[in-house]
This record gives sequence, structure tokens and C-alpha cells, in this order.
Amino acid sequence: MSKAGIDFMNAWVRENVASSSYGRGSEERVDAYTAECLDEAARQGVTRQEIEEDIGDVGGYIRDAMDEAARAELHSDSAEDE
Repeated sequence: MSKAGIDFMNAWVRENVASSSYGRGSEERVDAYTAECLDEAARQGVTRQEIEEDIGDVGGYIRDAMDEAARAELHSDSAEDE
């Protein structure tokens, strides 16, 4: 197992996943992000198999990242209100 998959995914999520993409239609957004992510990975020579060996299901990883971004935004908004 190499770290290529996890390194790619972490960088891709940082650059592409934002809480603003969450909400209505989020499953469609997960599907679109997954396709975009795998296309970019292929262009960089990282296979889906490498990614899934490192992180598991790509769509699930992206969904978790979207959830985390939404939680972070909520936390940030509530901290600003104080």
C-alpha cells in the first residue's frame, strides 16, 4: 500500500469541498464530486484502487468531508455570534 491515495484525497478535498456545497441535493453533489475527483486522480496517475486501498469508499470519504465542512462552518458561525 502506498500513501498516494490518501495524499491525493486529502489535497483534493482541501481544494474542492466546501460546506456551501452541502444541503439540498447533497447526494447529487457527492456523486459529482466523486466523478470529478476520480477524473483528476486519473490525470495525475492515481488509480481508484490506490485511493480505496488507503481510504475506503471515495463517495463516503467525500460525504464525510462535506459533513465536516458543514460542522466547521456552523461552529465558526456560532463563535462569531458570541
